[in-house]
Amino acid sequence: MEFGLLQVFELKNLLMMAAGILIGLFTGVTPGLTISMGMIIVLPLTFGLPPLSALSMLIGLYQAGMSGGAISAILLNIPGTPAAAATALDGSPLARRGEPERAILTACTASFMGGLIGLFFLVLVAPLLAHIALKFGPVEQFSLILIGITLIAGLSRGAMLKGCISAVLGFMLATIGMDPMVATPRLTFGSLALMSGLSWLPIMIGGFAIPEVLRGIKSVKSEITRPIRSMQIFKRMGLIDLKRIWKSILSGGLVGTGVGFLPGANAPVAVFLAYEIARRRSKNSQEFGKGAVEGIAAPEAANNAVVGGAMIPLLTLGIPGDTVTAILLSAFTIQGFSPGPLFFFQQTDLIHAIFLIILLSNVLNFLTICTLSSLLAWVAYIPKSIIMPVITVFCVVGTFLVRNSFMDVYLMVGAGLAAYLMARFGFPFIPLILAMILGPQLETNFRLSLILSGGNPFVFITSPVSAIILVFGFLLLFGTLTRGFGRNLGFK
Repeated sequence: MEFGLLQVFELKNLLMMAAGILIGLFTGVTPGLTISMGMIIVLPLTFGLPPLSALSMLIGLYQAGMSGGAISAILLNIPGTPAAAATALDGSPLARRGEPERAILTACTASFMGGLIGLFFLVLVAPLLAHIALKFGPVEQFSLILIGITLIAGLSRGAMLKGCISAVLGFMLATIGMDPMVATPRLTFGSLALMSGLSWLPIMIGGFAIPEVLRGIKSVKSEITRPIRSMQIFKRMGLIDLKRIWKSILSGGLVGTGVGFLPGANAPVAVFLAYEIARRRSKNSQEFGKGAVEGIAAPEAANNAVVGGAMIPLLTLGIPGDTVTAILLSAFTIQGFSPGPLFFFQQTDLIHAIFLIILLSNVLNFLTICTLSSLLAWVAYIPKSIIMPVITVFCVVGTFLVRNSFMDVYLMVGAGLAAYLMARFGFPFIPLILAMILGPQLETNFRLSLILSGGNPFVFITSPVSAIILVFGFLLLFGTLTRGFGRNLGFK
């Protein structure tokens, strides 16, 4: 299938991008909703869409969701997303001083510039990394996937042991069904329904959405009902602010790109790191926490730069670094693509189209926030008693429509309840779903490595590249473990 850059500008693709941005802003502004939940709700709707339309919608949602949380953080001091908590530190005081327009436009500008910085490094670094990864054989690919999942399991939420247990459970679930190499049933217990294996899509939908719904039901009484005062959103930001914040935007963009590239790291890590760096480097550090524009610009730039950084390992290695890129990996799989080194060179036109989609969605996101920010802020006051049932209906209908199977609906509900219990006991869900998605690739590369080496179990350490990957990954894990043995094992 050929993809041209001009196809990105087709009306249907631009409309899908605009729809994704509006949904992303909705989930970003609304406290309790997350970008991953918005992606999960939209994912089943992309099944019948062409690849460019589906990717335009999801990438637009990703971009807008990352910056939408700043709206409620500034106007209400209620971060719409965890990453927006850093923006609230200075955004809310500046709004309370009577300058909400200045705070909003500072956040919009920083988000836009941060997104461009992340895209620049994506275009610059991704081809180089893909060239290196193209030389990987089954041995190297096995080591890379293993370390990627292990890092996510070990670094997520600071609970290494529990994260690894979650990943092992995901691998076990991935083995249910027909053996990929010899076509014999495994762990099916005679059930025809399990012969095709467990679909990871219902598990992903239930695992991310149902726990949020249950938590929303528990806190339904803590709804906010006070009105929002009107704003003059087009009040222009002065040149003095631009001179003050450009260094914070640059440093925040670099931090966001770097953190987004690392497996297991995420936007909350990037924004607070960028905020602290900006505070330490600023000549006006005493103003931070009281309404400093640098304190808004740095985390917002880092927030959107994470998008470009997280796309680098996804497109070049086929390894998602966080929840959202795991869902994007699912979208690629649904459209019949497998991100990785070969994908990067075999689908060059699509890669270039994705770069353009990221750029256009960043621009359109900037214009949309500047235009609709005061209206979007009202979303924060929609009662959870209305939002949560709507989300549940979307999840059930979307899961059923995938294969017209009630079995998938039961699987989705069961996965949601299991994920809720896992969260209660500190077991992260992300390693489980990533292990389910990448498990078949890991198993296939492992078995191919043994076949090609004549059954040599030491092939993974005799290959120089594989040995370097394994040593580097386990050194990172060891360093994380030694910084707090009990905490990283998941015990207090």
